[in-house]
Amino acid sequence: MEECKYCFKSIENGSTVLDLLANHDVICPVCRRSLTTSKKKFYIQKIKVNYVYVYDDFFSSLLVQYKECMDEALADVFLYTKRWWFSLRYQGYTLVPMPSSNEKVKERGFHHVARMFENTGLQQCDCLEKISSQKQAFLNKKDREKMKFNIKCKENMTIPKKILLVDDVCTTGNTIKGALHALSVYNCKIKIFVVAIHPLNLK
Repeated sequence: MEECKYCFKSIENGSTVLDLLANHDVICPVCRRSLTTSKKKFYIQKIKVNYVYVYDDFFSSLLVQYKECMDEALADVFLYTKRWWFSLRYQGYTLVPMPSSNEKVKERGFHHVARMFENTGLQQCDCLEKISSQKQAFLNKKDREKMKFNIKCKENMTIPKKILLVDDVCTTGNTIKGALHALSVYNCKIKIFVVAIHPLNLK
């Protein structure tokens, strides 16, 4: 019996007739329906931020299991049902994942953002890096704002002409702003996509 990659129950757990007729998934319908979606719009520096899910308790628990518990098997869960739409929507763009600290990548054994987008079929360019590995969670609001200057382009890298900036979650937006600041000296077209967005950004 095939199991849901998150709850480990049958992959058919909670299935309706439509679920059984739909494309194969890697998590059961109960878990998939537990992920909250929204059609509200959000912009960073006048660039529309496209996203799939709202960052709520269920998404947070899924992300923690993936990132902090290093459960790489969950990497494909987030965009599995959107991967074909994604590859068509952003055809011709190069994925540029938000950078993680070298320490975190080494600890996990994989770059969690890059891995989430691996099966979208788009080429990736790891051209950004953090100047400091300090976490935003431990900073006050004023210092968090300064984090937009904490990202730079790697030296001797060819910057793509059409870039899709991607991240797992958008909370304050400062990481994305940092990437936009670092890329501002290059003549490139930029779009933004995050897997989930914090609900405070949707009010």
